[in-house]
Amino acid sequence: MTTNDKKYPKRILIVGYRILNWLYILIIPILRNRFSTKFLVIAPLGVKNDFMKVLNKEDEFITYDDQLEDMCSHGFNKDLGKEEKIAREIEKKYSINYMRDIIQQDRSLSASFLSYSPKYIWNKSRLSNNQNLIKLVNGYVKYTEEIIEKYQNIDMAFVWPVDGLSATMSNIFESRGVKVTYPYNSKYKSFGFWVNNAFQDSSKLEKSFKNTTFKQIISEENLQPPETGWTDTRKMDNTFSTKSLLKNLIKTILFRVEFLLIDLIKFDFTKKKRISLLSSLSFHINSWSLYRTLGKISERSITSFDQKPFLFYALPLEPEFSVQARCKEFNDQKSIIKLLALNMPAGYDLVIKEHSDIGRRDKSFYTELLKLPNIKMAHPSLRGIDLVKKARSVATMAGTVSLEATMMGKRVIEFSLHSSFSFLNNIFTVKEISKLKDIVSLAMENLDNNTKEKIRQDGSRLPEAIMNISFEAENTPLFYGNNTALSKKELNKSVDLLIETFNE
Repeated sequence: MTTNDKKYPKRILIVGYRILNWLYILIIPILRNRFSTKFLVIAPLGVKNDFMKVLNKEDEFITYDDQLEDMCSHGFNKDLGKEEKIAREIEKKYSINYMRDIIQQDRSLSASFLSYSPKYIWNKSRLSNNQNLIKLVNGYVKYTEEIIEKYQNIDMAFVWPVDGLSATMSNIFESRGVKVTYPYNSKYKSFGFWVNNAFQDSSKLEKSFKNTTFKQIISEENLQPPETGWTDTRKMDNTFSTKSLLKNLIKTILFRVEFLLIDLIKFDFTKKKRISLLSSLSFHINSWSLYRTLGKISERSITSFDQKPFLFYALPLEPEFSVQARCKEFNDQKSIIKLLALNMPAGYDLVIKEHSDIGRRDKSFYTELLKLPNIKMAHPSLRGIDLVKKARSVATMAGTVSLEATMMGKRVIEFSLHSSFSFLNNIFTVKEISKLKDIVSLAMENLDNNTKEKIRQDGSRLPEAIMNISFEAENTPLFYGNNTALSKKELNKSVDLLIETFNE
């Protein structure tokens, strides 16, 4: 596509989100100056001043607060039977499902009844029954349709579907042909990219991959896990020590006292949508206790897995967008792990390892799985990348191990229809559970050197393919850092890549 053929966004709707706002604020002036783009921002009151510094009189800022949610919670102000009928009509109109595509994406709505996180801090839903949930989503739909009616020239939306409103908006906008995007972690070093749709797929990376050629094998010694904000596995004993537990408990209590004092000074006695103090304290205690339990039921020495070929499954953090959204069709991890074990060829093991953010799952989650004789557990302090090196193959939801395993010449089983890597020849995407036995058997085959080499060649092309569609955002909130600036080169590249995404 030539420059003259490109289209540019007339009005962009932005739903603010904490770790993304910094980039939106940086690119708004550039988009306005280059393309005369207008903006509509929906975000909490706390960030209004930051956005107003870059918005002008042709733009608008709408506060997203409890009052907006209270308004939405009434739905269409109809009786329950009519609300439910309206909901079914909306699902058909936009080809969505309320539970899967919207409610599941909001952890404060779903964490209490989905099986993934009984110890998560949002352990009580703010809505108690299905009728209230349906009314709330109806209200989100009504609100979104009113926005579309009022601002008819919205042709692009920065909406990360991580709660009820943003998930509703992203689904409706895409159904109406509006490009939905947001910056996202590429799984490689500190490179971020603009996604090509709300729940993502592999088309963007596949196109870039086809434009690369193999140059040389990237050695396993040069492989490094991507930047994250999570605990360094080598320091986990300190992170989950009794001393650290006491510090976390004291900090949590002091923060709550600070909030209460601020409310008192402001004479603000309205009910706040805050995590309960008891849930926060309980989470820290459970994390500390669970780490000790995992030490007793898992293997600390990586050489203990040398006896048999094994399939490695790294448990992702939950609730998490990469699981509940990118694997929204099927993401019950206990069931997935059991199915993998039940379909494992005789004489092979399934090795699982918990995410470094320990404490969201209950002890019974692990003890139930470890009853299966071919499931073993690696201690959380072992690096996932080291287990990938030793494994015959790996299984994942939509995790980084797909990239790491490919670069090491291994096959991968994915349980995501929205993975970035599903186009690769070594990736097996599970679409039908009845076919899992055959997939596991293929994945566990002992590959000849030629096949391994071809997979590694593809893996060695991936970094270049990723960098070609990405901008570098080292130490920014996108990678759990505090830097809210980009170099002029990377900032301009991020805008150019955004326009390419708009034209896809």
